[in-house]
Amino acid sequence: MKPYILSAVFAVFCIILVLFYSPCMEAAAFGYTLWLDCIFPAVFPFMVCTHIIGESGILERLLKKNRRNLRIPMISLPIFLLCVISGIPSGARCGKLLYERGLMSKRGATIISASCNMASPMFIAGSLCSSILGFEELILPICAAHYLTSAIIMAAGFLIFPEPRHKSGTSAVIETPSFFSLASSALKESMLSSLSICASIVFFSVIIGLLRQFLNSDCLPFGILSSVLEMTNGCKVLSETALPPSVLCAAVSAVISFGGICVLFQSLSFFRPDVKLYMALKAISAPVAAVTAFLICKALDIDTTSVFIAQQDFSAITQRLFPSGAVFAASALAMGITTMITAAASRRT
Repeated sequence: MKPYILSAVFAVFCIILVLFYSPCMEAAAFGYTLWLDCIFPAVFPFMVCTHIIGESGILERLLKKNRRNLRIPMISLPIFLLCVISGIPSGARCGKLLYERGLMSKRGATIISASCNMASPMFIAGSLCSSILGFEELILPICAAHYLTSAIIMAAGFLIFPEPRHKSGTSAVIETPSFFSLASSALKESMLSSLSICASIVFFSVIIGLLRQFLNSDCLPFGILSSVLEMTNGCKVLSETALPPSVLCAAVSAVISFGGICVLFQSLSFFRPDVKLYMALKAISAPVAAVTAFLICKALDIDTTSVFIAQQDFSAITQRLFPSGAVFAASALAMGITTMITAAASRRT
C-alpha cells in the first residue's frame, strides 16, 4: 500500500474515532480490563519461567543431540511443551530465538511460530471457560482439541517442509548467563510482551467497538468477524449468542486455534515469519480444532450436563473451581519437571 493511501486510511480512522469517541473509550476500557483481569495473571508468571528456560542455552544443547534421520526436529518437542505452559505469544518468541541463533530456517521458525502460538491451560481454564464463557465443563474438550490440533499442525508442517539436515547441531553453544541476569531479563521481556498483548487487545477492541455501531452485535456473523480480528473479544461475543454448548465449544476452539489478526500482530512484534505460510497453517488448524472439540463434546454429552455458571449461587461456583485449580497445579508441575530436565541436561553437557 502506497504511503499516501495508508495515511488517508488512518486519517479517516482518526476522524471516526473522534465522531464515536464515547463507544471507542468504552471499548478500549473493556479491552484493558479484559487483559488485566483475565489474560495478564494467567500468562505472565509462566512467561517469566519459560523465558529463563529458553535463554539458559538448553535449546542449543538439545539440538546437538538431534537425530539427523528424523523429519520432525526433536527440538520441537521441548519447544512445544514450553509454549503449552507459557501461552501466546511464546510460539513467536521461540521462533525468533531459533531463527536468530541459526538453529532453524525461517520456514521452520514460521512453523514453530504458527503451531506453538497456543493459549495456556491457565488461560483456557481460569479465564476463557470460567470468566468469559461461564462453562467449566468445556475445559477438557477445548484443551484437548487445542493442543492436539497444534501438535498435528506442527508435525504436518515439518513433514511437508522438512528442515535442512545441515542445520542440526551446527550452531555454537551460547554461554549460560547467571541466574540473576536471566531473572532480570525474564521479568523485563515478559512485561514488555504482556504490554504488547495489552496494546493489541485494546486496539482491536476499539475496532470491534466501532463495528458494533454499524452491525448487529447479537448475531453469529458479528461473533465470527470479531473472532477473526481478536480472539478474546470474539469468544466473549460468541458466548453471548444462543449456541448449544457443543457448538460453542467447537466455535471457541476454532477461534483460539486460529488466533485472529491480533495474535498475528503480536507475533510480528517479536518475529517476522513467512506470513503466507503462517496464515495457511492457522487457517487449517481452525476447522480441525472445531471438529475435534465437537466430537469430544458429543462423546462427553456436554449439551445435557453443562450448566451456565452465572445461573448458580456462590457456593456452587466455589465448588466448581476445582477443575481450574487442577489445571493450575498440572501446569505448575509441568513447569517444575521441565525446569529439572533442563538443569539435568545442562549438567550432562
